[in-house]
Amino acid sequence: MDRATRFSLLGLGGSFVVVVVAVIDALTHGVYGTVLLIVMLAAIVFALVMIVSARLERRRVRKLAEPPKPMPPTMRLR
Repeated sequence: MDRATRFSLLGLGGSFVVVVVAVIDALTHGVYGTVLLIVMLAAIVFALVMIVSARLERRRVRKLAEPPKPMPPTMRLR
């Protein structure tokens, strides 16, 4: 499994944690409101970071796969 896929799955896992915490909060009627809110916000931030990391990793891999651009004639002489 490549890094971009791993980051995407971690982001999906973070989103899943948000849903689970929201369901627990709804079932307990806000008894643990502050704690669950902190966990939910942390999971949202984690998911966003993983999604951005996956996009950057895909861009990096795509850029590495491209053939190198030829240098201009003035740069070749140095």
